[in-house]
Amino acid sequence: MSTAVQQSVENVLAKGVTNRAMEKAASKSGRSYRLHKIYLVAASLIMFGLIQLMTIKGIDIKLVDSLPVPSLMWIVIALVCLLLMVFTELFNKFPVNWTLGVVAVESVTLCTVCYKWNHLPIITAAIILISVICIHIILYALGACLPLALLPGYYGMLYTTIAFIVVYIFLSIIIFALAKPDLKIIIDIWTFLYMIPLIVYTATLIHHRRLPQMKSVEYILSATLIAIYFLFMVYLFTTGATYIYRLVGHTKFHYIPHKLNRN
Repeated sequence: MSTAVQQSVENVLAKGVTNRAMEKAASKSGRSYRLHKIYLVAASLIMFGLIQLMTIKGIDIKLVDSLPVPSLMWIVIALVCLLLMVFTELFNKFPVNWTLGVVAVESVTLCTVCYKWNHLPIITAAIILISVICIHIILYALGACLPLALLPGYYGMLYTTIAFIVVYIFLSIIIFALAKPDLKIIIDIWTFLYMIPLIVYTATLIHHRRLPQMKSVEYILSATLIAIYFLFMVYLFTTGATYIYRLVGHTKFHYIPHKLNRN
């Protein structure tokens, strides 16, 4: 009798272990499938933006002349799309999520185009793209592999974001007061420094390395963030290259102040 009971207990325990192993394998498989979807969609959105950049670069279209919208306005449109996806939970509502994602990526692409992208030499544009690709691969690898103790957490990113906004506003006021648009490069450098921990933190969320309540099965929002980070960094590098060309005396990169027509 005791032997039968012992065998029954062993069978239950073995079944429980097997079920846990199967659930763990299924969870790992589902997580891997989600990551594949995220990076596939992100690569598609990035290619969508890069094809436009390279096409405009190749045929030398002065889009900024026919579409005189400041770069900041395109960034605002992209931010509005992201806010709608996050705070109204539209990231799971097809086709609204895809529409908002494409519009956000397109807005950041136009933001880059409107800032003298087509004035850059082809070699410089290629160096910018290669540099951004390498930086993003490194940052996402760090976010996916490094121990969480070495990576920015929720409160770390909260305090970093607050500091970024305060300094950003302070620098913008100073540059506006001094009427020195060339000093905008300081804001761009500050923004680039903020993007480094932001991308790493986003990578930890995408790879489900944070708290259970921060885990999600969505993939469109994550892919959109990856694409926006990539294209916006291209924009930052473009402004940096433009600033360098101004320093060495290339007149086509100089600011041309708009004169009011007082007739």
